[in-house]
Amino acid sequence: MPVGAYPVNVAIAPGGTSAYVADAGADSVTVIDIATDTVVTTVTAGAIPVDVSISPDGATAYVTNAGARSVTVIRTATNTVVATIGVDFIPVHVSISTGGVYAYVTNAARIPSQLLTLARRR
Repeated sequence: MPVGAYPVNVAIAPGGTSAYVADAGADSVTVIDIATDTVVTTVTAGAIPVDVSISPDGATAYVTNAGARSVTVIRTATNTVVATIGVDFIPVHVSISTGGVYAYVTNAARIPSQLLTLARRR
């Protein structure tokens, strides 16, 4: 199944119905329906998206954009971008806390990771 020019990471939504694939080559995230093994849509992210993580409630996907120094926030119910969060350095990975309140963003340098508070951003 085609998912873009350079797919680099995937996250499975809670419940296992959808997969979100970060595609660094096309600056996008491909959404896949796992049951039918088909592409649902492609969402434009920032430059060079390299990781994606889904909130525990499945409502939001967070995508690190290494080329844009940002995190794209996607509402999974509509697969639309609802926010872009700037970060200090080149973001590489993102993990969401079990309560969905924080995102931990690592970067490509030896500087401390960033902690983003998400509760106010939803």
